[in-house]
Amino acid sequence: MKQVGYIYPKNFNKEWRLNIDIKDGVVVGRETEELESFFLNLEQERIPVCLVDINASQGEGSNNPFIHKKLQERKGQYWYAGGVVDIESVEKYMTMGARGVIISSGIYKNDRLNSVFLKELRDNFGINDYIISVDFEENRMVTKGFSESVNMEMELVLEELYTLLSQGTNIQLIDVKVSKMRLQPNLSMLQIVADRYSDIFKLWYGGNICSWDQFLVVQGIGFSPTLGRAYLEGDLGLM
Repeated sequence: MKQVGYIYPKNFNKEWRLNIDIKDGVVVGRETEELESFFLNLEQERIPVCLVDINASQGEGSNNPFIHKKLQERKGQYWYAGGVVDIESVEKYMTMGARGVIISSGIYKNDRLNSVFLKELRDNFGINDYIISVDFEENRMVTKGFSESVNMEMELVLEELYTLLSQGTNIQLIDVKVSKMRLQPNLSMLQIVADRYSDIFKLWYGGNICSWDQFLVVQGIGFSPTLGRAYLEGDLGLM
C-alpha cells in the first residue's frame, strides 16, 4: 500500500468513503475524463467508493449501464446510491454486487419517516448492508438529489430512527448548505450528535471536508468521513 500521500488519508483507523456523483454519463467534477480509465485508477488503489446515480436520485433517468457493469465486475467493492426507495431496489443492487446501498429520499413518506420501509430494512438486511443518509439544509431535510424538502428537523429524524432501527446501524449526515457554499463543517453540531448517538449508531459525515486535517478532526469527533468534490478536483485526494 502507498505511504501517506495524496490519494489516501493519513489515518486508516476508521472507515471512510468517497462519493462519486455520476450525472448524464459523466463524473461530476471530472467531466472531461473517460469513465473507464478514471475508475480503473480508483480500483487499483482500492479507494472505498460509492457510485451515486444523480439522475436516478432526481427522478430523471439513470446511468444504469455503466453502474450495473461496475457493480457486477467488482462485486462487494462499490456502494450504490440513487433511487433506492423500497426493499426490492435494495435487493436488486445487493444481488447485482453492491457492497451496500445508501438510502436517503426513500426513508420519508408524506413528510414523515417511512417506518414500514425502515422496519423492513432492519428485519431483512444486516446493519452493514445499508447506510441511512440524513441529508439536511439548515436543519430541514432534503430529498431527491437535494431538490426537494421534507418538513422534518434533523433532531426529530435522529430520535425516530433510534426507535426504528437496530443498534449499530450506519447513519450518515450530509450538510447540504456547507457542501454547496464551501463552508467549514459545523464541528460543534457534529460533537452534539456524536455525544448523543455515537454509542447507538455508527456515524458518517459528509460536507466539504477539504483537507486531511479536517478529515482527522471529523474522525476524532466520532464520524467516519465521506468525501466528495474536494477530493475529485485536480489530483485525486485532499491537501
